Amino acid sequence: MVHHFVLRQSLLEDLTRRLFGQPGLSKAVLQGMGGSGKTQLALECCRHAEVTLGFMATLWIDASSPASIVQSYKDITSYISKKLPDGDDGTAAVCIVQNTLRDWKQRWLVVFDNYDDPTAFRKDPIDKYIPRGDKGSILFTSRHQDSQRLGHLIKVHTMTKTESIELLLHKPSNEISAVEAAQASQIASMLGCLPLALDQAAGYIRSRGLSMKDFIPEYNARKQVVLQEIPSQWEYGKKLIGSAGSEEQALCVFTTWEMSLDMIRGTERERRAKHRFLALVDCNLISERYFRVYCEAGNPQWMSFLMTGGEWDSYKLGDFLAECGKLSLLQVPDEPSPQAGGKRFSIHPLVSEWMKLRMKQTEREKSVMDMIRMLAKFLHIFDFIHLPFHIRQETFTHVDACVLNDKIFCDKTPDIGLKTSPELLSSFATVYLCESRWNEGVRLDEQALLAHERSKGIKHVETLKSAANLAFSNWHAGRYKAAEELFQRVLTGFEKKLGSEHPYIPRITTYLADIYTKQEQYKEAEGLYKLALAAPNNLNMQATERNLGICYCNLGRCDEAEAVFKRIIADQQMDIGEHLKRLMRNENLATRYWECGPATLCWEWAWRYGGRKLSREELTTYYAEMLQIENHLTQKALEDLERLRRNMADQNKPKSQSKN
Repeated sequence: MVHHFVLRQSLLEDLTRRLFGQPGLSKAVLQGMGGSGKTQLALECCRHAEVTLGFMATLWIDASSPASIVQSYKDITSYISKKLPDGDDGTAAVCIVQNTLRDWKQRWLVVFDNYDDPTAFRKDPIDKYIPRGDKGSILFTSRHQDSQRLGHLIKVHTMTKTESIELLLHKPSNEISAVEAAQASQIASMLGCLPLALDQAAGYIRSRGLSMKDFIPEYNARKQVVLQEIPSQWEYGKKLIGSAGSEEQALCVFTTWEMSLDMIRGTERERRAKHRFLALVDCNLISERYFRVYCEAGNPQWMSFLMTGGEWDSYKLGDFLAECGKLSLLQVPDEPSPQAGGKRFSIHPLVSEWMKLRMKQTEREKSVMDMIRMLAKFLHIFDFIHLPFHIRQETFTHVDACVLNDKIFCDKTPDIGLKTSPELLSSFATVYLCESRWNEGVRLDEQALLAHERSKGIKHVETLKSAANLAFSNWHAGRYKAAEELFQRVLTGFEKKLGSEHPYIPRITTYLADIYTKQEQYKEAEGLYKLALAAPNNLNMQATERNLGICYCNLGRCDEAEAVFKRIIADQQMDIGEHLKRLMRNENLATRYWECGPATLCWEWAWRYGGRKLSREELTTYYAEMLQIENHLTQKALEDLERLRRNMADQNKPKSQSKN
């Protein structure tokens, strides 16, 4: 029994009700991943049976293998004072104990602990070792899903946050301060609220005399040491059966999972490939779609165990997920995915850490690069900005995890990781920018520019394009001065390398003008817009003209703005009412109008040239659409829009109604 047991009330109540709340022989199974606290719950159940319910005996059997069960029965036989025949192979010991329990008139409990490998019992089924008797209760602990056939299944998941904090601090919740709780909560999240890992961390903290706050950076710096260190006083162990007898092996969070990994089937090459696959997965739910795209695009040889005839085989993935799920290495949702992304699965955060930490450094780096290339291939085929929302969210979580793993595992090796590929850096930076994570996007684009400068030189066209990407990132992050300087560098570089008539020149000139507009330097912006409009090969003339019109609005030169907008409408050959509809349906443009200066001027212009052609129903619809982007707008802008909507609605009323 551990020195500080945190009562998991709901689990214990369910367990005692199933085992002790009904007549006759009752059976239950505690099933969960290694380190989830199954054995400690079973021990607490034994204590409850003996102390509270007055059971005659509680017996403990190591069910790791038939040999360990036989050894446990021999040990029990010595306690109940029955002499074993000489040379007994264990059969007599099993019979003696089973017969004794069957004849007892008082209640008893037998725990079969660590029934983790049902395949070890093919020749000697577990049923032959289970005692019978009306007064008995049988409890199994197992990480294998097939164990559920042995009795009522009770799934043991990770601890709640409150339970985790109590276990870390060795205090009841009513004695824990808010500061202690916050720091312990952060550690619990890092360790995935796994009881064995939490107890190891608590032991490490005590042995080093650390505060909770000091433990966090130390854990991040030396995770493997922390999670493999076993305190001198440690209650978690496993008996090893050998020719010389039995001895106790202390268990840490990593050794208990290593036992599960040893049960994965296949040749040595297939097992290594499966280990590599597991190292790819992070704690976020991931869909089959990414692996399928990766295989179809490049047929990586190491993933051949998931392919048939050189093509992706979804059924083989299902077989592998079922195998790992049975061993509690992977978590597969019970419900199918509502979207057509194929199978979905995830892994406990600590198992993910362990799969990488158990590898050699070179293998670890390859694993990180596998995931980076897989996501990059997906993003190359599917434009992130146009993905459905749920796929965007899922893809982003894995990109974010990849960037973190790259920093942890590849940062110190010069020729591996994201830093070696400007294209990968730019691709991932785009994902961050689309998710409004400006700082991360800027950081990755800075690395991409640095990589281009080192490999191609500061004046190369690809380097200048990378500088333009960084300028956009800074623009989105609100760092307008940095963006301005970068666009000026790009404009000067393109003029020298490509010539003043290249289509890139008016485009970058317009972007630079837009940056001046953002900084309210409207006169400078006006000059650049005019330069861009006068340049040959301006492939985005309408955008430049539109932004010039907005610039005129900001300068208070409404007549010139009207002339520009009329010219745009004439060029598009549509009536003004239709143009207004397009304006109001375009969220980005509408937002730009609000951001780029006096909202009243822009919308009054829209009213003067289009309002009278819109019905009240249409106005109401457009107003509702604008409210959907309310988070982009200021309260003042919304008030202006409401006032203008009322004015426009009044103009559309029938005359008789207006008089009333």
